[in-house]
Amino acid sequence: MLKKLFKFCTKKGVLMFRKCKKGAEVPSSPATIFGIITLLVVMYVILIPPSFREELLNGNGTTWDENGVSSDYKVTFFSEEPGYWSYLSYKNFEHDLNSFNLLSRTEASELFIANQISSKYTAFSKNTGSFKFTVSNIGTLDNFFINYKISSQNGPVSLIVNGNTVKEITPNTREDVVSINKKYINVGENEIEFVPKNVGFEFWSYNSIVVSQAKVFADVTDYSNLENSQSFWVSEDEFKNLEDGYLRFFVDCEVASAGKVDISINDNKVFSGIPDCGILNVINHISPNFFNQGENEISFKAKDGRFIFDTLMLETNLKDNIYPTYFFDVSDDDYYVINNFDDEVDLNMTFTFINNQDYKELQAVLNGHTISVNTRDRTYIIEVNPIDILEGTNVLELRPKDSMTIVKVELKAAESN
Repeated sequence: MLKKLFKFCTKKGVLMFRKCKKGAEVPSSPATIFGIITLLVVMYVILIPPSFREELLNGNGTTWDENGVSSDYKVTFFSEEPGYWSYLSYKNFEHDLNSFNLLSRTEASELFIANQISSKYTAFSKNTGSFKFTVSNIGTLDNFFINYKISSQNGPVSLIVNGNTVKEITPNTREDVVSINKKYINVGENEIEFVPKNVGFEFWSYNSIVVSQAKVFADVTDYSNLENSQSFWVSEDEFKNLEDGYLRFFVDCEVASAGKVDISINDNKVFSGIPDCGILNVINHISPNFFNQGENEISFKAKDGRFIFDTLMLETNLKDNIYPTYFFDVSDDDYYVINNFDDEVDLNMTFTFINNQDYKELQAVLNGHTISVNTRDRTYIIEVNPIDILEGTNVLELRPKDSMTIVKVELKAAESN
């Protein structure tokens, strides 16, 4: 073999691979031949693709048979658990509210009635006639007054309310109506007295009064109709995608008598002031933090006045649908395999859903290429075209066409069975 046309030769210690000439030395030492073989192996390892090199050096990675890809080639490019994703085809939700009135009613009301009240002062005795009554909610009362009828009277008599003189009653008065300043009225117990004037040293005289009937009145305002509360429902999908809300309503009221109105959603105040009478009112940019998932309450409270609320609408604006987006890498070796051995490698994307009953429809956009999924199955496998895969960074966007739970989505490559 050493006399063949091409041989390994050495000349002046330099190894050459060519036709040996005269004077060239033919290496015959086993050590020299081993060194040559080692050199060739090292060069081969350096020059082959990285995945092949890793296979040779480490005993793992891609292996190859006579037809190409090995029987144990398996790669998971991507595996994620998206979970629940909502999809809304609407940009807003409208919540109709009922029309209502806010008004207060004020009318004179009898608070207390007393009969046969007698008072008499002499030089030697004093007997003061009086009666008591209770006021519990003074905030609803105003314009207090007393109406009394006198059967008999001798001398001047003072009408006293809680120690404050409100009237000097002169003789010959048979009936009178006397206003009582509200500041003289106590929350709780109150006392009204008919006190004759002292006779002094005139021991032979006396001052007295007999009141056959006394009635205490006040204007009582009913504020119970100055509040209105209504409920509305916010679904889970609406709540998770809520951006803000706005309220619109028409209100009929009298500008001169209109009082402040407070509007709250779940105890969060969204308006406080005097609404514009006779025109449409709009409250914009209601915070999404004011809403609850499920039942919500909107309340209207007026201090006083008369309001007719009509054409009420609470509308929620929704965010644009946010689709789950994922990034993953494909190595140059795997890219080479799935594109050059596509007849031997299966490239599949697998979707796992929460059940096999609901209809699931979504689009998987892989590097701009759309893969449609339409199924009732719990597990759905679809073949991916290798040309949809990029070497290096890839992006997958899932676009549900309805709200759904995606338990897992995976992209795998493996040798065809």
